[in-house]
Amino acid sequence: MAKQSMAMTLRNGLPSPKSRSTSSYFVIGTDLLRNVLFLLFILRWTRKALLQLRGRGLFGSIAQGYRFLRRISYALFLRSPGVRSKVRRQVSEAVAKLEGKLVPQGPGISRYLTLPKEGWTDQQVRSELDRLEELDHTRWEDGLVSGAVYHGGNDLIKVQSEAFERFMVANPIHPDVFPGVRKMEAEIVAMVLALFNAPPGAAGVATSGGTESILMACLSAREKAYAERGVTEPEMIIPETAHAAFHKAAAYFRIKIHLVSCPAPTYAVSVKAVSRLINSNTILLVGSAPNFPHGIIDDIAGLSRLALRRRLPLHVDCCLGSFLLPFLSRAGFPTQPFDFTLKGVTSISCDTHKYGFAPKGNSTLLYRTTALRTYQYFISAEWSGGVYGSIGIAGSRAGGLIASCWASLMSVGENGYINACHSIVGAAKRLDAAIREHPALKDDLKMMGKPLVSVIAFTSPTLNIYDIADSMSAKGWHLNALQNPPGMHVAVTMPMVKVMDKLIEDLVAVVEDEKEGERVRTVEGRGKKGQARGDSAALYGVAGSLPDKSVVVQLAGLPQLQMSKAQQRLSQVQSHLASSETDISRGRERILQKLPDDIVVTCALRTPITRGGKGGFKDTAAADLLTHAFKSLLSRSSIDPNLVEDIAVGNVLAPGAGATEYRAAALVAGFPETAAVRTLNRQCSSGLQACADIANAIRCGMIDIGVGAGVESMSSQYGPGAVTEFSELLDSHQEAKNCKVPMGVLSEQMASDRNITRAVQDAYAARSHQRAEAAQKAGRFDGEIAPMKVKWVDPKTDEEKEIVVDKDDGIRGGMTAEGLAKIKSAFKEGGSIHAGNASQVSDGAAAVLLMKRSTAERLGQKIVGKFVCSSVVGVKPLLMGIGPWKAIPVALQKAGIGKDDVDLWEINEAFASQCVWCVKELGLDEEKVNPNGGAIAFGHPLGCTGARQVSTLFNELGRRGKNIGVTSMCVGTGMGMAAVWVKE
Repeated sequence: MAKQSMAMTLRNGLPSPKSRSTSSYFVIGTDLLRNVLFLLFILRWTRKALLQLRGRGLFGSIAQGYRFLRRISYALFLRSPGVRSKVRRQVSEAVAKLEGKLVPQGPGISRYLTLPKEGWTDQQVRSELDRLEELDHTRWEDGLVSGAVYHGGNDLIKVQSEAFERFMVANPIHPDVFPGVRKMEAEIVAMVLALFNAPPGAAGVATSGGTESILMACLSAREKAYAERGVTEPEMIIPETAHAAFHKAAAYFRIKIHLVSCPAPTYAVSVKAVSRLINSNTILLVGSAPNFPHGIIDDIAGLSRLALRRRLPLHVDCCLGSFLLPFLSRAGFPTQPFDFTLKGVTSISCDTHKYGFAPKGNSTLLYRTTALRTYQYFISAEWSGGVYGSIGIAGSRAGGLIASCWASLMSVGENGYINACHSIVGAAKRLDAAIREHPALKDDLKMMGKPLVSVIAFTSPTLNIYDIADSMSAKGWHLNALQNPPGMHVAVTMPMVKVMDKLIEDLVAVVEDEKEGERVRTVEGRGKKGQARGDSAALYGVAGSLPDKSVVVQLAGLPQLQMSKAQQRLSQVQSHLASSETDISRGRERILQKLPDDIVVTCALRTPITRGGKGGFKDTAAADLLTHAFKSLLSRSSIDPNLVEDIAVGNVLAPGAGATEYRAAALVAGFPETAAVRTLNRQCSSGLQACADIANAIRCGMIDIGVGAGVESMSSQYGPGAVTEFSELLDSHQEAKNCKVPMGVLSEQMASDRNITRAVQDAYAARSHQRAEAAQKAGRFDGEIAPMKVKWVDPKTDEEKEIVVDKDDGIRGGMTAEGLAKIKSAFKEGGSIHAGNASQVSDGAAAVLLMKRSTAERLGQKIVGKFVCSSVVGVKPLLMGIGPWKAIPVALQKAGIGKDDVDLWEINEAFASQCVWCVKELGLDEEKVNPNGGAIAFGHPLGCTGARQVSTLFNELGRRGKNIGVTSMCVGTGMGMAAVWVKE
């Protein structure tokens, strides 16, 4: 029994498996699941931590964690009681001010918030459109805006408008209804693909702008990774300077972004840093060509090799590079690889509405293969409305925009884009050089990298760059402020090309002002402000330096993009015209700048000057000389004569200043009857006065294009009969009576009164002949002379011959002061004035073509130089010869320059006595005065000289590589005239 009992006890003590409870299984299963999930959690975050360490490194990860904690702490601080309400109030005030500035309001501004009861008439609509167009705005038309408006010219706008009007109702979603639009769209894509060296089988789409192009590239990469690799947590790696559209794509399509720093000095993305961040979730690599902030092209070749090695798509954002980057090498500029010639590049975005000059709303997205493009398609096969498909975000699209884009590309053409690239990139390089080399800029501004295209970014190691930005805004410029690090950039466009010199001038002035402000603060003991640092925000009165600017945006309830734009506008709302007061200290720089309204010379020439009564033109009428000058001007400049609106001709000796015959001469030369002609007589300055009158008529808007000219035939019209007898009334006034005293007599008296000896005068005259002889032998006059075939009567045989006059025949070879000393004085026994040291009696004509710079550039006219200003003064009639001495300082003051700024002087040598005295009294460098001789050597055809000096001056300035010149002369009856010119 005991054994049995024991056995029973033992048996009952070991329960059978069937008796185990279900709850025990559940507990075991739950524990196991919890352990598995915990293990997966550990593995997941361990993997993330390892990837983080691999991608950022230990110190980089610590720094990233610090920045994260700093932002969180700052955000919590701003939400604390007292602080939150104060920040909210300040931000709200700033937002209210922004709304007031961004939304037009005030007297005369009507707002229409509901539909009108009755529709407006066409005239009402047009009138309101006119008012809206004229609202106060930053003058992008004048080139004062960085980027924003990529203008291809008014003529192109007309073509674009016509194309848009023709296809205004077209919608490419209906190709059967609008086949022309689909054809144009396909051709646009094909042209851009060819531009970027796409391989066979490449494809692309037209989009509404760069943002859509980037969004679609990111979507295509995400869908490709999901379809081919099953990636459900997509990540893309982009430079920190990549366009914000990539951040938008990440937010829309739930793609994680890895930002790679682009540090100084290159500001380009590090390929090694990109490589470290790649993992199994990576769907896309990105490079910019160039980036928006600094205009730097990333190492696309390096990214391409990395993309090939890791079998990942690489997108190149060339929206800003647009139609400049592909033409860099052909425009003569350095470049670097960026397009489909790099095998790792799988997609490129290119904005045709930037440097392609198409209207806004046009861009392209290019793919290496058609298969890549299919990943961005959307198709709904089950919709009750039928099968619906679209190639991108938009369904219906504006056919008019596609048509105007196509028209733009076809109108500009390859050569047009090469020329535009040359102009735009050339202007950008001028700004780059100024920042690096200009004495006033190189120490206080620092270029950010080495840009190759159109964007120039710079910062300041010594000054607050945002103060510089604000000061430039105050001068009317709309430039871009940068952050992280603080800086500014300029995106050069075609309108800005024309005012680049003014931009540089204003930048110099602003930097000088800021440096002066720093000096004042130091003297006053307030300390220097120094450079902008960290995350300095451009918000007025809201926050000086915020670690987390998104907090401000969140508190204000504004989208990030709107706030960013508003911050820019805050610092650019005050636009004032620059002071018109002359600043001598920087006058040279000012007049050397190139502005659209400059009055420029596109052609200046003359006939040869020949001896009166003896030379090659002795038998040629003045009107015939002028006709030849006009014909040569039209031929050399290739100007359409129908565009010339007015012609002014200076003349002294012809009755009525030759008004009738010179109008006839213009008609014979090829000018139409619509070209007005007038003549004028301001004696020896008549030719210069004609040029100045035309320049001023253009400047005030009376005409657009004109010709200033001068002519004289002293062979046929010089002599006593050229002077009218005075009435008794005039003779009764002593000062008036002095106007009749011959100029030779006055010069003789001047030489005596001012102790200018004959030896000094003869030495000056000999030098004039020697310089002219050397210049003629060297061919220096050839470029300004228009040879002329004339009939000439041989005085020895009376035989009429046809000869070609191609050089000045009054220049005497081998002339010396000793030889001149033997010539008998002309006006006084034992006097100092004679035929050898006074200007020759001569025949000749000259003509100058003038217009605004903007007109010249529009017409493709080559600009020779520009007219800056002129002066005319009066002196006592008996002191006629001192006219230049009084007129030149007035002209220099008007131009805002000093005598040391002038590179060459053309002063008419009426007499050696007056020229010697004026040069000495003005303190001019004799080596810069009439370096190729003057009127003593080759003659002074009275009405012609002022216009002749223009061609002579520009010719020699160009030969010497100099810029600024002055022409001047004394004027009979006691006057003087001068003008300032700039050679280009």
